[in-house]
Amino acid sequence: MAIPRFLVVDDDAELRQMLTEFLQRNGCIALPATNETEIRRHLAAGRIDLILLDVMLGDESGVEICNRLRVEQS
Repeated sequence: MAIPRFLVVDDDAELRQMLTEFLQRNGCIALPATNETEIRRHLAAGRIDLILLDVMLGDESGVEICNRLRVEQS
């Protein structure tokens, strides 16, 4: 069984770090990201099983990012 790979996307550094560390302590690979550019870099680098995406990312909308990613993956 493959180790789950999570992408934790949040502009709040403390929350992003807390979630990333929690997932890592519980046997997952957790990668941090702060914006769409970093999301795309991680997706291009390898498998991501789940993206934990903040809805309000400063200047970006997590919902809009999700919609763009969904359209591209279909």
